[in-house]
Amino acid sequence: MKIQICSYREALKFSPLVPTYAIRIFSTNQKPIGLINSPNWVHIAAYTFDEESLEEYLSFSEEEKKAIPVTLFTETTAKNILEDFIKFKDCCESMLVHCVTGVNRSKAIGKAMNDILDLGNPNDIFLNKYKELNCRHFYDTMIRQAQKMGM
Repeated sequence: MKIQICSYREALKFSPLVPTYAIRIFSTNQKPIGLINSPNWVHIAAYTFDEESLEEYLSFSEEEKKAIPVTLFTETTAKNILEDFIKFKDCCESMLVHCVTGVNRSKAIGKAMNDILDLGNPNDIFLNKYKELNCRHFYDTMIRQAQKMGM
């Protein structure tokens, strides 16, 4: 299954040519805009979580925590992503994963889905120009949750 990783703006212009599952990742306070209507959308799933890891969030001062709303990525979110996709996996030929920039969260979630479900995509589509996966905590949380689910 081909995985397409992209930014929010790129996702808004994307029209699937084959049956496609979408994972949309939004930041807290982000206002979603719908994707292009297409009969090839098998399912469009939306999740809200921010870039910060629990460790980063805990380093915020109390003032920062009040001023900067943050939705953390948890094992519950990882479980929801996996369970939601499994319902539709056999109907899909492609997957779109997007976040705001298409650099951190979407690549980490896309790589985790690829590795957990053996979707067959080369690792280079998930790496940034420095050949290093950003936001490792998203990937690691997905892997841990998949192991708990027996995947």
